[in-house]
Amino acid sequence: MTNEAENRVKVLLNRIEGALKDIETVCNQHDYDTEPLGKAFESIQKARDFKLS
Repeated sequence: MTNEAENRVKVLLNRIEGALKDIETVCNQHDYDTEPLGKAFESIQKARDFKLS
């Protein structure tokens, strides 16, 4: 993956993670289950750790 593509992926992952954190905040305010969000955060971390050669 080129540097430009890697940077775009990083930006997208950051935006997705930010949105999930906003959703998590709302869930916590209303006592909703946040377990599915934990799985989403794990998937984002796996995507960050994944490198194409």
